[in-house]
Amino acid sequence: FWLKPKQPCRLQSHLPSAMSGESSSSFMKAAVPAAGALALGYFIGLKVASKGPSGFGERVGAALKKVTTVTPQEAKTFISSAKPTIIDVRDSSDVAAGIKGAVNIPLSNLVFAADQDFAMPEDVKVKGEVKVPKGTKFVHSALTGSKDKPILISCGLGGQALIGAQILVEYGFTNVKAVNGGNLAWADMGGEVCDCMK
Repeated sequence: FWLKPKQPCRLQSHLPSAMSGESSSSFMKAAVPAAGALALGYFIGLKVASKGPSGFGERVGAALKKVTTVTPQEAKTFISSAKPTIIDVRDSSDVAAGIKGAVNIPLSNLVFAADQDFAMPEDVKVKGEVKVPKGTKFVHSALTGSKDKPILISCGLGGQALIGAQILVEYGFTNVKAVNGGNLAWADMGGEVCDCMK
């Protein structure tokens, strides 16, 4: 690809003279699949090495493409009509003034707290004592049951809510909405807040 020979490359002419006839044919039978495997490895390497989001802003932008957002007023209507599970994904040390009725599942925990299928494949022991038994699940009780149930995600400003909602969508939850502007926009609109997650 970066070498451009002046003359067409003739593999057989570059083979040692000892590799003629049957040896040359054997070489070609091995070389063609090897070249194919090399090309496949190259393209897999490109895919694996493809760059993900470089920061929070890009991650939020990517989530916006997959997640339904609602204004605080639309969230209020959604709460009264659909009675969604409301999840605040802020860190558990920062849960003041959340949407009334919300449960706190920090974004850092959501990857396993939303996984209904994962269970520990074996016992986790410390000095021979079982600390986490085989089969233990980490799914949060608010995220068990039907993946079609309505869920409203919020946070302080809305960015973490988008990322959290994207995780749920990727896990197969189908009725997930994120509050645009988060709890601050909700409070500014006059939505009811509480310190009930402490």
